[in-house]
Amino acid sequence: MRDDKERLRDINEAIEKIEKYASIGYQAFAEDERTQVWIIHHLQVIGEASNHLSDELTECNQDIPWADIVGLRNILVHQYFGIDIKQVWETAELDMPILKARIREILADNYNHTTNEFTNSPTKDSPLRFEPTYSRPESFDFKSEKCPLRENIMCALWD
Repeated sequence: MRDDKERLRDINEAIEKIEKYASIGYQAFAEDERTQVWIIHHLQVIGEASNHLSDELTECNQDIPWADIVGLRNILVHQYFGIDIKQVWETAELDMPILKARIREILADNYNHTTNEFTNSPTKDSPLRFEPTYSRPESFDFKSEKCPLRENIMCALWD
């Protein structure tokens, strides 16, 4: 059975795969069905992995809208004929960098590199430390109604 650390790594890997093709720009994305399927598939992976994270981890990181991420996965899987591709693109472009930074923070701060145990304190010797590509302003609040992640993650519904 996969643990939280592996699922967080799955989320991070799926975001990196989305970023690989999101760099083509919206117009190319809108015209290429394979790229659309690629990005939608990896958004589904993110939702599925998020759905199986432990309650302890999600409760310690309530600033991330886990239920919305899982809800987006469910919409993409079950309402696939009515998905708004522009909203999928905006989710990939706007939300994934924020989510990636938070997932990397959780991995770097909460996992002892020798075990898979979740801890509430950072491990200074963790090999997962990184220089974030996204730096969250001190005043940024993921719980805010104006948070791009909260606003866009569930917008990829249907027209």
